[in-house]
Amino acid sequence: MKRMIIASVLVLGFISAPLPGQAVEFAPIGSEAMSMGGAGVASSRGAYAPYYNPALLAKLNNTVEVSLAVGAAVREINLSEHIDTLSDLEINEAFDVLSEDALKPVDAERLADALDDIDLFRAELGRISRVNGLQAMPGLNLGCQVKGFGFGVYGVSDVAASAIIDPDHLDIIVEEAGQYFSYESGVAQITTQADYEAHSLQYALDNKLTYLNLTGLIYLELPIAYGRRLDTPYGALDLGGSFKIMPGYTICKDISIDTESGDVNDDLDDNEKRSTSWGVDLGLLFTPAKAEKLSLGLVAKNLNTPKFDTKGASDLKVKPQVRLGTAYSLLDDKLTAALDIDLTRNETFIHGYDAQYIGGGVNYHPSNWLTLRAGLMLNIAESDEGTVLTLGFGIGPKWLQLDLGAMASTRSSEFDGSSIPRYAKVQLALNSRW
Repeated sequence: MKRMIIASVLVLGFISAPLPGQAVEFAPIGSEAMSMGGAGVASSRGAYAPYYNPALLAKLNNTVEVSLAVGAAVREINLSEHIDTLSDLEINEAFDVLSEDALKPVDAERLADALDDIDLFRAELGRISRVNGLQAMPGLNLGCQVKGFGFGVYGVSDVAASAIIDPDHLDIIVEEAGQYFSYESGVAQITTQADYEAHSLQYALDNKLTYLNLTGLIYLELPIAYGRRLDTPYGALDLGGSFKIMPGYTICKDISIDTESGDVNDDLDDNEKRSTSWGVDLGLLFTPAKAEKLSLGLVAKNLNTPKFDTKGASDLKVKPQVRLGTAYSLLDDKLTAALDIDLTRNETFIHGYDAQYIGGGVNYHPSNWLTLRAGLMLNIAESDEGTVLTLGFGIGPKWLQLDLGAMASTRSSEFDGSSIPRYAKVQLALNSRW
């Protein structure tokens, strides 16, 4: 037993060291953990224990717990308003006017309108920051805990659009009938093919040097998890593991940067690839003998780096994620405070944008039919979102309780003329405990 304890601690301690960039963030699911700042590694016992930390299955509050949850999250970083503006400018028609004018002068007003549209297009590209994206993360989850075993269908999704802009290709240079023309001060001047290929905005758009990248991974985690308690002189050590079948599909495509945000889905139909992978999670939870209300948890998810096929040249990977958590109970277990921190810096599908959260909150349940929760979380890898505030409540008898959780960032973006949080999520769940 002593060897088993030492080996488990060494394995989890080794993989919790800082790792290079990961793919797919540690998404908060389940209304309870979600509305406590995403903290669940040391506190999310029951139906979502296989997801947060299978070691939580070693000691349970109920013999059986089932939870069905549906929700959605969105992240917007300096993109949506810009690409809708770009789509209104009809850039290809403007370049057609310049190509026509290069061989035979067109009406002066028509030429001026075309040049104005191109200048506006270039200015709008300049307003898009290097890190930008629109990310949608819907989810549908069914969790089930029966004694020390856990099962479930946890939906994980990450679909994003990001603008890739080549800053060296912004000049107004067009090609027509094998000749190349540069426009400065509204006048066409003959130039070279080399200049066109090195600096032309038209060339960048036609050859996808400036474009909108769509990337997504949507998969299910179908776990079989188990937790076991080991008593030691220093306290209780809970160990747990989860083996997961992971069917899913990927999306990878580059499209025109002036595609309207509402039309992005129309370009995905022929670029999906389905495949099935598998994953392994390990977790531990330690409760000190002299502080029985305190729990310290550590989980490592996707240790084997599950891979999913794409229609592109490379696979999409779900690399290991490691998270540390703690929880403390007060007021005869009516109040629980919890805190989690990602030990890995996880990539998202927004190019150049990482997710590494620290978050926590409190869960107050004055009776078995009412639960009130609040918390906050912060992405310590990026500053664009600001602080994310979380709230939630559960109401109803324990055998059928309605649960709602929500989170929203303090910083906002513009979308369709309205101000929206840069990160927001809502989830509704039905829970049954026996």
